[in-house]
Amino acid sequence: MTAQSDHPLPNTARKPVTDTYHGVAVAEDYRWLENWDDPAVRAWSDSENAHTRAFLDALPARAAILSRARELFGGAFVSYFNLTRSGNVLFALKFQPPKPQPLLVTLHSPDEPASEHIVLDPSVFDTTGGTTIDFYKPSPDGRYVAISMSRGGSEDGTLRIFVVGTGRQLRDTIPHIQFPTALGSMAWSGDSGFYYTRYPHAGERAESDLHFYEQLYFHKLGAPDSADAYALGKDFPRIAEIFVSSTSDGRYFLAVVNNGDGGEVEHFVRGPLASGQWTQVTQFSDRATGAGLGEDGFLYLVSLRNAPRGRVLRVPFDHPQLAAAEVVAEQDSAAIQDLVVTSTQLYVRGVAGGPSALRRIDLRSRRQAQVPLLPVSSIDEVVRDSADGILYNAQSFTEPPAWYRYDPRSNTARKTALFLASSVHFGDAEVVRTFAMSRDGTKVPVNIIRRRGTKLDGRNPTLLSGYGGYGISLTPWFSPSHRLWLDQGGVYVLANLRGGGEYGEEWHRAGNLTRK
Repeated sequence: MTAQSDHPLPNTARKPVTDTYHGVAVAEDYRWLENWDDPAVRAWSDSENAHTRAFLDALPARAAILSRARELFGGAFVSYFNLTRSGNVLFALKFQPPKPQPLLVTLHSPDEPASEHIVLDPSVFDTTGGTTIDFYKPSPDGRYVAISMSRGGSEDGTLRIFVVGTGRQLRDTIPHIQFPTALGSMAWSGDSGFYYTRYPHAGERAESDLHFYEQLYFHKLGAPDSADAYALGKDFPRIAEIFVSSTSDGRYFLAVVNNGDGGEVEHFVRGPLASGQWTQVTQFSDRATGAGLGEDGFLYLVSLRNAPRGRVLRVPFDHPQLAAAEVVAEQDSAAIQDLVVTSTQLYVRGVAGGPSALRRIDLRSRRQAQVPLLPVSSIDEVVRDSADGILYNAQSFTEPPAWYRYDPRSNTARKTALFLASSVHFGDAEVVRTFAMSRDGTKVPVNIIRRRGTKLDGRNPTLLSGYGGYGISLTPWFSPSHRLWLDQGGVYVLANLRGGGEYGEEWHRAGNLTRK
């Protein structure tokens, strides 16, 4: 209180403005603060910053908190993400401070980080440190890898092809494959060529449309990109986002087309017997979302029709008729997020009120099992490992991110050597998962992180956070900031509000518009 009284709040002028909406007059006093070009607004901002700085600098505990924060956040910890297995080679992006950008590496296995081979270090490719990897895709046998790179945070990606063993760059270079409006992707056709996303080139559309109307083209290795063949997309919506993938042998292809970010999706497939034609499987109105290519000749789809948390269907590549789709797995308590298909197993990643769930379905017997996970945890990635096994990246409020290897034969998972070796520990903390009752009787999930033995007398400083919108799920995550707050005697609470995707589409729509 003393610090605050020594630094009185700056004056904020009221400049009333009234608008009428649907016959209702709405007055506001501070619209003038929205004009950052106004010198008066900049002066007001400077005075507010000065007031805040003076108040914080005068806090008696500031020096100790700052020292502890530097201790918690100051470590240079290695982490791995975006793992992909191609043949017998495991690829990964590696974050390695003080390197300014992640590296692309290969490993013999997730248990042998010492076997690392650097395929591409962006800070060597571009010594300014301004080039980053947007995405990469190895060829089916792991001999080549296609890498989209962009400069200066632009995300305007150029695709280049490298020989994995030597790092030698091939002459094939394709510009404008990736951009923030719809991102980008590619899929190999064996080792001789690939499909890739491309934005219009100058002269093909109006200048205002050059970052929209994403399309799919085919490139043959060694040929100039001017000879690339158009495949798909000219009649798609302006805001279409295309993601293309292929089976591990590069024979069958899937194009997932999102109509912007509104949740409407179409699916197209192409196989070796399709006479070069892409076949449309679903339309935006079909309410099919996620998809996965099987090694068994089937396309697997997540359908929200009459199943707001999603159920899994499949159609054969040769006759991909949605009306004749077979139900592989009915809806359960977890809202489906994505699929991974192996030789004989289907893995379904979902969210169950905030924490993740991972279901395994045997495609021969249809028997199901829950993959063992950390308590109250989240899974960021699931990737195919061996013929039927998977690797998944998991973390919780008290456990840092780590890659786990799952064996379906024993239904067991173990932590690999690819983990974030954080110095932050939560051995004295507990995570309590409970529910708050809304006025309409709805139970809203609440996650409470606190030190064990915390006296529940209503006097603990508590940070309550929540978000409910756009179907975005707030999942458990590991953060040193939680440790810092607990050290001060605080309690951290995360609420999974309606409007998010924690229980699927119904939970999302329950927080829309007037139901906010």
